[in-house]
Amino acid sequence: MPEPERSKTDLEAAGIGACLQPRDLLPLGDSLRQLQRLVQGGTVEKTGSGFHRLASLEPLVHPNLVAVAQRVPQGVLCLLSALGFHELTTQVPQDIDVALERGMRKPRLDHPPTRFF
Repeated sequence: MPEPERSKTDLEAAGIGACLQPRDLLPLGDSLRQLQRLVQGGTVEKTGSGFHRLASLEPLVHPNLVAVAQRVPQGVLCLLSALGFHELTTQVPQDIDVALERGMRKPRLDHPPTRFF
């Protein structure tokens, strides 16, 4: 039995848009193969390893911050990175500063450069 084709409006109605992981399609009954078709068709674009978003959305203003937030959802943007995000400084941080709860293991991220506190 062929898999149903998903459109942009189907995904939006399911609450999928700015941040999509393959596991988000499971409740819709879709497979990884369907996600690959959506990427090839231009409906969805890949933003990083295991992360996608609807291609019709506005470009991300802070793509590196979004990448870190997706990979470290329990982290909190801090120090110079937070000041830069809120446009409270003229300095441009070289690394993204993330605060973690005491005792948490630091995630390994290859990109973007990230410091954990």
